Amino acid sequence: MVPDGAKDFFLASAGVAGALIGLLFVAISVSQGHLTGVGTSQLQRLRGAAAMSAFSNSLVVSLFALVPGRKIGWSTLTASILGLRFVAA
Repeated sequence: MVPDGAKDFFLASAGVAGALIGLLFVAISVSQGHLTGVGTSQLQRLRGAAAMSAFSNSLVVSLFALVPGRKIGWSTLTASILGLRFVAA
């Protein structure tokens, strides 16, 4: 269970993660020509994917924490395993 004092933190965290995911989509769509051009570095694509993974994981954990009466242990464990699999790949 999530303490009552932490609900505001998770609400703010979910809002920030959602906003950053939206901004990431805008940045990718604006620089789409740069990302798909000839000689484009794979590093730029990897940075975008890493940012999307990090923002999505924090959004998922925050949203599950806001569900009343639900423990966030399994969702946190799942998000961390997916994040570690991305880093390992």
